[in-house]
Amino acid sequence: MTTARTTKPSNEAYEDATNYKILRYTETQRTFDSYKLSIWTAHGNVIIGGYPLGGGSDLSIQPQKPPTTQPDNGHANAFFGFDKNYRYSLGSWGEGFGLTLYLKIFNHPKFGKIFVRGDSNDYVVAVKGCHQLGKDWERWLYKGLMPYDEKFPVELENRIKMLKTFMDKETGRTFAILKGKRYMLTDPAYEAGRGELWVDIPLNELPQVVSEDVNFYPFGGFFGRVDLVTAFKGMVGSI
Repeated sequence: MTTARTTKPSNEAYEDATNYKILRYTETQRTFDSYKLSIWTAHGNVIIGGYPLGGGSDLSIQPQKPPTTQPDNGHANAFFGFDKNYRYSLGSWGEGFGLTLYLKIFNHPKFGKIFVRGDSNDYVVAVKGCHQLGKDWERWLYKGLMPYDEKFPVELENRIKMLKTFMDKETGRTFAILKGKRYMLTDPAYEAGRGELWVDIPLNELPQVVSEDVNFYPFGGFFGRVDLVTAFKGMVGSI
């Protein structure tokens, strides 16, 4: 068993904490794609994510093996990289744990010089002690946090303040989140609120989540007119 290590932060860490204070956090979704997008856009290209332990999970092999039964613990990681099938992170278990990720530089025709996966014979940076998570971990992901050390432009700040909207994968119903509760949206109400109450994207491009995540928010009511049957289902908690 690997034991987590705790050490006193260096003087450089204290100086960085003073000069680069975190002013806000933005929450990710519990999906592989959201982790990828968040790593791509967050300051330093690092997000704080996590996943459960126990329940048959095995972190001693890479890619890591996810739980098969109900987990009983959890682990926070700093996620810093991705490729088509995996997400990569660093925990607190030291360089002797896990995967060594070899990186080399590739001159991308659109994005310029970027890091891509290399191997032990072709690399410029070796990152030791990495966790490697495949797509079979997606159902177990926690929501991550993207830290930022400066305010966003006013336009983006205003967009962030809009209500969050999503679609239930199983039913196709759409919801908005207001003060921790979910409100069902009818199609006309969604269209009327685009760019005013919630982000201006087409209904068929809404983030899709599983019912488990939908039901995390208590039912709060409806936006727009609904029929009696739909209203009853909403009140008894079946949507």
